[in-house]
Amino acid sequence: MNIVPRLLLVTFLFGLVMSKSIAQSSQINCDPVFDPLVTQDVLATSFEGSIVFSGSVNNAMRLTFLDGQTRVERSELRAIVPSGYYAKLSPDGRYIVSLSRNDPASLIVWDIATDESTFISLTEEELTALNEQDSRPQDINLYYNEQRLEWVSPTEFVLRRLDLPSRIGPIFLFQQSFAFAESPLGIVRGERIDFLKGLPVIPDSPSTYNFYSSSGKHLLQFGYSQLVDPLFTLIQVIDLDTLETLITLMPTGDLEYSANYLWTKDEQTLIVKERRRDPLTDITLTVLHQIDFRISPPQLNTQMWDDIEAAFGGQVQVSNSLSRPTLSPSGDKIAFKVWRVGDYFTDYLVSYDLTTRQVVAVCDNQRPESNFIQTFWSPDERYVGYFEDTRHVLVVMDTQEAAIYSLPLTENDQQFLGWVP
Repeated sequence: MNIVPRLLLVTFLFGLVMSKSIAQSSQINCDPVFDPLVTQDVLATSFEGSIVFSGSVNNAMRLTFLDGQTRVERSELRAIVPSGYYAKLSPDGRYIVSLSRNDPASLIVWDIATDESTFISLTEEELTALNEQDSRPQDINLYYNEQRLEWVSPTEFVLRRLDLPSRIGPIFLFQQSFAFAESPLGIVRGERIDFLKGLPVIPDSPSTYNFYSSSGKHLLQFGYSQLVDPLFTLIQVIDLDTLETLITLMPTGDLEYSANYLWTKDEQTLIVKERRRDPLTDITLTVLHQIDFRISPPQLNTQMWDDIEAAFGGQVQVSNSLSRPTLSPSGDKIAFKVWRVGDYFTDYLVSYDLTTRQVVAVCDNQRPESNFIQTFWSPDERYVGYFEDTRHVLVVMDTQEAAIYSLPLTENDQQFLGWVP
């Protein structure tokens, strides 16, 4: 046999083996008797660690710890935490830091172990960077506040202004770090980083939206292309060390790109959203792809969605525009919600392993009341779920058993904070 046909045969057989291994490692489960309105009391096995909720912010703060089987209320805690934009829990679960709505000139840090709290007064420059009206998003941006506070270790957090839309480029961007001194609540200011001003804008776009990656190495720019009518969105990624444009994803009349602003931890992969119209069926599909920065130049990678559609045996799409993907603690898994094309009454909660390419999906049926926004992973990455604030329940998927649970909460569980180890 000629060497070329032999190689083609080997390649074909290898492809069959790989496709079978992917199919065998995939679990798609939709229990026809599952009723999302009926809550369960406990999971099959408890979490590692606990999901944390706070009580009403207008009264003495109370914390509730849930591990999927038991519930512990720390009712002895009496710290008054002002109503904030949101609260961030430290990685070890000891401290809460919050931006305050009642006192916009300060941060509050609360020590859960001792029930002590302290305020950090922000400087005039910091307040300008956070609150300058001319640089606020002009439309609803779900990720805007979320990027303003972040814990980088159990004793250090940063206050960031990493994203803003502007017709003339960034106005003022910065990152200020804070760290604990020897005293439990002795907070000291650390390094301040002023990001670049006068960054390039997208040519001929009426607006340029700028989003920094967590490390500050990459800048994601989102804008509009006037090469197609009506205006379609495009994205490009810039290396801030060299100001080189690494990749640009241009729209066509039937295809456009937008970004979920979700990077893997090593910033080698960026999750992007693709909307494409099938001219034959006139159906517009929204899917997720990856930009792979491990190769030069970076390339758009469709492998994840190819694997998911192979597991489902047909086309699927992201279930709604508010469903933002969420990465697991290790960064190896990603979760989101999808629909089968043609069946828009059943949501599936999907977990995809970026390393093994395993697909696990369970029908959720929470649509249209819930959005996949306030999400969590258990530390062992067995469970993924979200806080469904319409019915006030936790929706939890077991990725090992391909099972789903709807766990009831109480009226005291007012603010979802996340999980602690």
